Amino acid sequence: MLKNKLRIIFIFIFIIVTSGCSVQYDISINEDLSVNENVIATEKTNRLESRTKLKGSQAVNYLFNMFSKDKDKYLFNYDDDGSDTTANASATYNSIEDYAKDFSNDIFDDIIITRDEDYVTINANQKVALGGNSPTTPIYDSIDVTIEVPFKVVDNNAKTVNGNKYTWEIRKNEDLSDIKLTYIEEDIQDEINISVNDKKYSFEYSYIVIAAIGIIILIAVMIILIKSKKNNVL
Repeated sequence: MLKNKLRIIFIFIFIIVTSGCSVQYDISINEDLSVNENVIATEKTNRLESRTKLKGSQAVNYLFNMFSKDKDKYLFNYDDDGSDTTANASATYNSIEDYAKDFSNDIFDDIIITRDEDYVTINANQKVALGGNSPTTPIYDSIDVTIEVPFKVVDNNAKTVNGNKYTWEIRKNEDLSDIKLTYIEEDIQDEINISVNDKKYSFEYSYIVIAAIGIIILIAVMIILIKSKKNNVL
C-alpha cells in the first residue's frame, strides 16, 4: 500500500517537473509576399504562477512577453482552463522585411534577410539556451519554429520538412540552434518535400500527377479485365 502511494507521488512529481512551457511559433509567407505570424505558448497554470509569482492575466502576459517584448502590434488573447494557461498572439506584415524589422524576442537574435536577385535567405540565431537555473533564463522548455513558404526552397537546415512547412525544434538543455532557409521569391513550389529519419526527399508535382494518373488507369484496366473474365465464365 505504501509502495503504491509512493509510486503515485513520484509520478505526480515527475509530471510537474517535466510538464514545462511549450511554444509553437509559426510564420507563413503568402504568395502576395505578406507574412502572417502566430505564437501559441502553453504552460501548466500552477507551475507558471509559482515560477512567476504572478496570477491570472499578469502571468499570461509574462508568459508571452518572454517571447515578444512588443505586444502592441499583436492580436492577443489567452485562456486558462484551470489546468493549462495558453497565450496566443498573431500579427500580419506587408513583407518579410517588415516582419524582420519588427521582430523582437528574448530567444533569437535579430532576423537577417538577405537578397540575391530572386533568392531570399532567412537567418536567425538562438542567443539564449532554454533551461538552467538563472533568473534570466527563459521559462520555455521547448519551442517549435515552423516556416511555411509557397515558393521553391533551395536550401534549409530544418529538423523536419512536411510539404511546404519547415520546422526547427528548440529544446531545453540543448545546444544553441540556428535557422536558415533560402527560397526563390515568386517561384511557386512545384514539388513536395518530405523528411524521413532526418533525410529530405523532394518529389515533383508533375511526377506525382503522372503516377496518380497511371495508378487510376491501371485500376480501371484491372476492373475491366476482372469483369470481362467473369462474363466469359458465365
